[in-house]
Amino acid sequence: MNARSFIQRAKALATLMTSRQGVEVTIGGNQAFSQGGRINLPNGDFTDPEWVAMIQGWIDHELGHEKHTDHNIFASSGTIDPALQRILNQLEDARMEKCVGDEFPGAKTNLSQLVGLAIKRELFGKPSAENASHALSCFILYHARRYVVGQHALNDYANEAERICREVMGDDLVDAIKAEIESTAKAKNTHDAFEISKRIYDLIKEEEEKPEDDSDESDQQDDSNESDSDSEDQEGSDESEGDSEGQGDSGDSGESDENEDDTASGDGSGKSEEGSDEQESDSGSGENEEGDNESEETDTGNGEASSGDELNSEESQAPGDSETSDEGQSGQKSEGTMQQLKAALKGFLEDTSTDDFHEKLAELLEVEASEASEECREYDGFNVDVRKQLLPCNNYPLPKEHKQLANRFYQTLYKVIFDNKRSLPVTRTVGSKLLNNKLSGIPAGNLSVFKQGAYQRVKSSAISILVDASGSMNTKFTDKENMYHANTSALALATTFSRMQIDCEVNYFGVWDESDYANYIYKAKPFGQPLTAKRFGVAPTGGTPTHEGMLHAIQSLALKRDERKILFIITDGQANSSRQVEKMVEVAKQLNIKLIPIGLGQTSIRGFDVEDFVSASDMNEVNEALRNAIKQKLFA
Repeated sequence: MNARSFIQRAKALATLMTSRQGVEVTIGGNQAFSQGGRINLPNGDFTDPEWVAMIQGWIDHELGHEKHTDHNIFASSGTIDPALQRILNQLEDARMEKCVGDEFPGAKTNLSQLVGLAIKRELFGKPSAENASHALSCFILYHARRYVVGQHALNDYANEAERICREVMGDDLVDAIKAEIESTAKAKNTHDAFEISKRIYDLIKEEEEKPEDDSDESDQQDDSNESDSDSEDQEGSDESEGDSEGQGDSGDSGESDENEDDTASGDGSGKSEEGSDEQESDSGSGENEEGDNESEETDTGNGEASSGDELNSEESQAPGDSETSDEGQSGQKSEGTMQQLKAALKGFLEDTSTDDFHEKLAELLEVEASEASEECREYDGFNVDVRKQLLPCNNYPLPKEHKQLANRFYQTLYKVIFDNKRSLPVTRTVGSKLLNNKLSGIPAGNLSVFKQGAYQRVKSSAISILVDASGSMNTKFTDKENMYHANTSALALATTFSRMQIDCEVNYFGVWDESDYANYIYKAKPFGQPLTAKRFGVAPTGGTPTHEGMLHAIQSLALKRDERKILFIITDGQANSSRQVEKMVEVAKQLNIKLIPIGLGQTSIRGFDVEDFVSASDMNEVNEALRNAIKQKLFA
């Protein structure tokens, strides 16, 4: 399946699955994202079946959110507690995918295949007993997906996460959480999923905030009751065997019952009970109690055993003694488990990471799209489509603040442009100062060998301004999109150079043509043409083929005969191929073209070293970025 046929299918699905007209689906760049009615698919290898399967699952998931998810509820949950939002994210994904699968069986298949590929690519974390808080998060996610959606490829992970949670947190809490997770299958909307998430959050919060003293006292009371019961059972057992000295017929059940409440009624009875107590208090000592020694060693009336007899007695402990030892160990484990429980619940509630499966998927798609781009697209820029007109549907707001911005740019750039002058000597036939480099011309009749003075002229310059028009430029860091700041900055720069009487061109790369399913370069201002502000209303639409834009600008500058050549690049830094950008940087250096990359809203630009670019959060900081470029000697 090629990209064009895939996007046609995706657009048809968008209308069908969301019941909305005008859902925009694009292929461009290497980023997968969904933003309010627009879904962008990265331009990867559409001949790879696994790539296509992941893209199909991802788009079915995002279209499901377009129709079934109330994003306002999701956003408000984060203001309560990020842990609550994380639970809601896991349950809402499962609820939404169930709705999509119920409506469209084909989508259910796509989503199940996506889960299988995600497991293969390790996008789903394997639960570990060493991190019980992560195991709890895994349990909520995996059990919701297998029970609510029917994604049984996660069964092993879900079972392991549940086992770890039960071991650390106990059956009662896990059963309560499990019941709430399974109730998601009946949730009708995002609000229902939120209520379920809130109940799970409250269960965890309540258990985490429960005072440890109350739990310890309860455990100690339970241990005391068990100890009394075991002691009584042991005493009755010892007396019924008739091992005590000075007693009557131990087979008399009446006497045995009476002696259970009387620890001093006979030497044998007292010693037997003493032995039982010692056994419970120190089950790991390896020493035999006196009551046991008397009942098993008839040749020592005082109840003491030799070291050899002690070893034999240890090897032949009665079943009751072994059970008592196990109970003592269980009590110690319960105390440690309580500490583990508190730590696990606290870790879960304090975890601020989203651990979102589809964010991980989008990152994987970006990586694979970049790899495909670098492997298959060496110099696509040589055949790039260049146009001088925007599409009629482009109604993006025009820049308004460019004149004030241009005044600041002019003051900053004037020196760096006009201080770079070339000095040329003026000669004459008479004078007092000889120019040594002119003497060789005297035999040929060149008698102008005396220096009169010198004049200076500004080096001629050719400047190209390259602007990113990719879909990611719709990001807002202020009240306006990055694209608006880029348009205003580009127009202000062009206005500045026009005032300096320096010819320049302005090109936009990554402009998307819906009819051709391709990016093209738009010339807002060609060399030698007057500047027109209304040509700068460019919207963010396409991918980020930065290297294509750079190649076109470099080719254009290479044809100019000016002494200085400068290329400004305004971008958010998310180029399709960093390797291709690096190649273009080398080409520019070989042609002595100065590069001034400006990262708008970014602190890094793919393909450029840190010292070779400057950053600005918006158009008002571009002037400061230009000053930094001068300090970094990017113009030199």
